[in-house]
Amino acid sequence: MFDYRGFIIIICLYCISCANIQGISGGPEDKKPPVLVEHNSSPNYQVNFKDKEIVLAFDEWIKMDNPFGNISISPPTEFPVEYKLKGKRVIIQFDEREQLKEKTTYTIQFGESIKDITSGNVQRTLRYVFSTGDFVDSLIIRGKVVDGFTKKSKDKILVSLYKLLDDTAFQKIKPFYFSWTDTAGRFVMENLSPGTYNLFALEDKNQNYFFDQTNEAFAFLPQSIEISDSSIQEFLLNVSTASIPLLIKDRKIKPGEIRFYFNAKLSRFKLNCDIHDSIKYVNLKDSLLVWNYGSHEANCILDYENKKDTFKVQSFELPLNDSIKIIRLDKTLLKPGEQPTFIMNYPIVNIIKDSLQLLDSFSMINNIKLDSSDPRIFHLSGDFPLNNQHKLVIQENAVQGLHHTTNQSDTFAFRYLDKSSLARLNLNIENLQLNLPYIFQLLNGEIVNAEFNFEATEPNKKMFFNNLYPGNYRVRLIYDINKNEKWDPADYVNKIQAEQIWYFDLPDLRADWDVDVSIKL
Repeated sequence: MFDYRGFIIIICLYCISCANIQGISGGPEDKKPPVLVEHNSSPNYQVNFKDKEIVLAFDEWIKMDNPFGNISISPPTEFPVEYKLKGKRVIIQFDEREQLKEKTTYTIQFGESIKDITSGNVQRTLRYVFSTGDFVDSLIIRGKVVDGFTKKSKDKILVSLYKLLDDTAFQKIKPFYFSWTDTAGRFVMENLSPGTYNLFALEDKNQNYFFDQTNEAFAFLPQSIEISDSSIQEFLLNVSTASIPLLIKDRKIKPGEIRFYFNAKLSRFKLNCDIHDSIKYVNLKDSLLVWNYGSHEANCILDYENKKDTFKVQSFELPLNDSIKIIRLDKTLLKPGEQPTFIMNYPIVNIIKDSLQLLDSFSMINNIKLDSSDPRIFHLSGDFPLNNQHKLVIQENAVQGLHHTTNQSDTFAFRYLDKSSLARLNLNIENLQLNLPYIFQLLNGEIVNAEFNFEATEPNKKMFFNNLYPGNYRVRLIYDINKNEKWDPADYVNKIQAEQIWYFDLPDLRADWDVDVSIKL
């Protein structure tokens, strides 16, 4: 008799053996940081603390990442604190010589030092607080740190309180209390004792907790603050890096030419030469370029920021094989009111107007003008109808440059936009301080679209911009207190705050639209 039951068992075993073998699932990803087990740890927020050791126990195996760089204690101790790891426990030991301050609340912050050993999840919220007195201080301050120029939030900035009101303390010793800003630039300092403090912010690049490097951005309040009650005070700190002295980094000398390279923009300066009629120069982004087109060597003095530099510029005759210079058109698409601008790569001495010819009969050149700030540039003014393409031929030898240089023949095309494709802005700035100097900048992204300096003769100032490309704009207004036509950062040595700066977002500018905007300081 056929055994059906045995046959079915054999078939089932065969099917199981042929099934795909699946790996064992490890379950959901562990994203939970280590948790403090309070009953196995030294009590948090304890008073009358006299121990030399603190034990913190966690619910899983942990590892410590750079404890001396990540873990901080405030007020700071005189001697280094030792951090030991034993399985699931962190042991904090004070030096045997350490004498903790009497009646003082201490806070230990762990930063990103404590992680679980499997997934590296960071315990970021742990703070251990204890007091050597009868109670734990409970006062709080909070605030925000921003870049003094851009006004953008600054993270990883050290915010510190000093009980010593000596101005040099910020530059020599660790603060009494400190905290760090988060990714939003926010900071909180808790468990503070009542008193008078100086408040600072510091981009602590060498991590020594005080300001001792000129390239560290910093901020300070002009007056001390009083922490005396349970109310929470809010502060805004604008960090900036101190200005470094303007210096000549390098210079390149050629026959008839010298170029100075600076470590920053050269703003105000005087250039005096004994044969000034044969000297031309241009102040570029980070350099000063000087030419001598006379037949004798020039002796010059460059005067800038209370410094004087003497130099010579040789006379020069250009070799014949380098006498041809290139001319280029700056922009091929122009807005109404703009002039066609041409740039030669050498200073221009003369232009023969009759050698510039327009190929279209409906346009005409009225005037040719050399640029006042750059001797390599010239502009055309004339009748150039909108929406038409204009072609200009600059014949050979039409533009005569320094040292007998000249141009080769070339043809250039340019066109004007119609006003209907551009936007118009009517801007009113209110609440200006009378007789004070300002720098106005109209920004499109990070590009300065328009800029000028002015002194406020009235509390309100109206401005009109008739031909703007459609887009998103904002206004930057700088209170130029020292009238040097640039924004200046803070100066800690002379206790000068960074110059005040405002940003205002404008409505979207659209083609053929008039936008009226009022902004108030």
